[in-house]
Amino acid sequence: MRKVLALLVGGLLVAGLAIGGLAVPLCSYTQPESRYTNLGLALNYRFFDDQYRDNRGNISAGSAALDFSSFFDSASYGYNSTANLKISYNNGALGYSGIGSGSYQMYLKESDLFGFGSLVLRASSAYKNLGLNAITGAGYGRFRDVTPLAKAMRIGEMLLGMKSISQPLPDQTLMAVAQEIGKRAEYEKLEQLVQKITELIERTGLVTAGKLGAVEGLRIEEIVLAVGGERLCGWDVRGGVGYEVLDPLGHAQDSLVFAGANYAAAPAPNAQLLAKADFSSSFELLENYSLSAVVSYFHRAGPALSYTFSYNFLRLKQPAEPEVDSQAVDLKALFQVSGGWNVAAGLSLKWETGYEDWTKEFSITANYTIF
Repeated sequence: MRKVLALLVGGLLVAGLAIGGLAVPLCSYTQPESRYTNLGLALNYRFFDDQYRDNRGNISAGSAALDFSSFFDSASYGYNSTANLKISYNNGALGYSGIGSGSYQMYLKESDLFGFGSLVLRASSAYKNLGLNAITGAGYGRFRDVTPLAKAMRIGEMLLGMKSISQPLPDQTLMAVAQEIGKRAEYEKLEQLVQKITELIERTGLVTAGKLGAVEGLRIEEIVLAVGGERLCGWDVRGGVGYEVLDPLGHAQDSLVFAGANYAAAPAPNAQLLAKADFSSSFELLENYSLSAVVSYFHRAGPALSYTFSYNFLRLKQPAEPEVDSQAVDLKALFQVSGGWNVAAGLSLKWETGYEDWTKEFSITANYTIF
């Protein structure tokens, strides 16, 4: 099973990073301040009542998965919060696993070096209690909201698809459009921003009719206003010391050492990769520690296909006790088939210490819109 998971994760990442051969890498975009928020929620439920009175084959199962990220970054300070939660229900048995964190950092002047304070909350049905750590320390790295450049690229793709421009927009034009979108708050009216974007595109000489019309202006406005396509780039590493406010296995609280890493990449305007790993331990190190990792990936392959992948891992180790693990994998694909048909497929896997095998669930649904 672990080999299958490794191949699945590797295949998704390679596929995402190989997309497009972008002339202007999304992660090359920078602005003085960055704000980013993303929230995803997925729900499913299945009920089946068999023909026997003892209910031997009855099924009542469902799950809910939440993925949340938010951050702000400026030259002197920044803050961020993340939450990943999976709740499952199967014939009366409730299971859950999740991790959430909040952090505030102060940067040294004109540097990516920072001091930080943070709280990390862990929860799992395999644990006795919630786990809560308070941590302070130092780190290095930054994150940037590259959504303006992603929207500039979508504008270029839209105009090319409409044959409003004769060839793809040059790199410098894409970057200039992105800079204007990033300064949206400086414009009194949205129409002024759209007009500025239109002027930048018309200066290239690639507009087939010489000037962009009202239809193109409306489509540009839609892309500028669109939500749900936010993109994030960057990385950081951090380390420090802290205190275990709540021990998830019910033991006495300890002082902690901490190390963590965060990573975000946008391999294409319609793709986002996020990864996070945290390690915290008492001064007994490998005899008393917690390890968590979260990886999520989203990609819209086109108007007819999008998919999401997420992997969550939690491990706790206490002295003289075996490790307690919890893992969850979710893969979902949405196909929009022509003629009114929509098809969705999902695969969920979950494993916890104390059980013999992975819980496996595959679902596929099809919908047809008549009118």
